[in-house]
Amino acid sequence: MSQLAAALIAQLDDDALAELAARLAPFLPQPETADGDRWLNTRQAAEYLGISPNALHKLTAARTIPFQQDRPGAKCWFRQSELDGWRRGGLTTMRTLRSHAGEPAGRRDTATSADHEEVS
Repeated sequence: MSQLAAALIAQLDDDALAELAARLAPFLPQPETADGDRWLNTRQAAEYLGISPNALHKLTAARTIPFQQDRPGAKCWFRQSELDGWRRGGLTTMRTLRSHAGEPAGRRDTATSADHEEVS
């Protein structure tokens, strides 16, 4: 650490250090928890789910997938266990993913009970 950095840190009070830590947190790697759960960034979460980052961004914009942000417009973070729960909930069918990835409106997952009736 440079002398300037050390001198700057030495001058910060507890509130200033807490503010600095909060601002730096999104840029620091997130450790795995004891149970193997971990935080993923958008690229990692998209890869984990097997979809493109663009499709994942559309799911977050539609608020159909669990994620967290420090503030609006900030980087999105995804907890692996929450993605697993979302996936187990049956929300990762290709039809649902396509509907949130910008497929044409005719392909969207908008089926009603009438759509499932047999046509004679």
